[in-house]
Amino acid sequence: MSLKKINTVLAAAFILFILWFGTEFILSPETTAPGFGLPSWPSGDGGGFLIIKGIRDVVLALVLGILLVTDHRRALGWVLPTPANRLQHKAQPYPTQTPRRRVSRRRAAGDDIRRD
Repeated sequence: MSLKKINTVLAAAFILFILWFGTEFILSPETTAPGFGLPSWPSGDGGGFLIIKGIRDVVLALVLGILLVTDHRRALGWVLPTPANRLQHKAQPYPTQTPRRRVSRRRAAGDDIRRD
């Protein structure tokens, strides 16, 4: 079996998983969400969060499927890692403060840097 065929099968399996994952969140978010550590139904204004998450995953699967079918392998290689990238960024805690900008000594002392 060639490497291209193995890569195609793996990409197709990954795309089908994302499609299944998204449709589960659209069709039955109350039963799917607790299995992934999310609240069964967000309270207040967050009522549509799980459905939007499902729509996002379905659209991603459709884009990946179109790239696979049209044989745009380089573009598929760039778009395919995006779900993993999202997970990586979610795992990192957000800083509580924004980092301070570095100020040069001349600016800190109140000197003006104008040139006439």
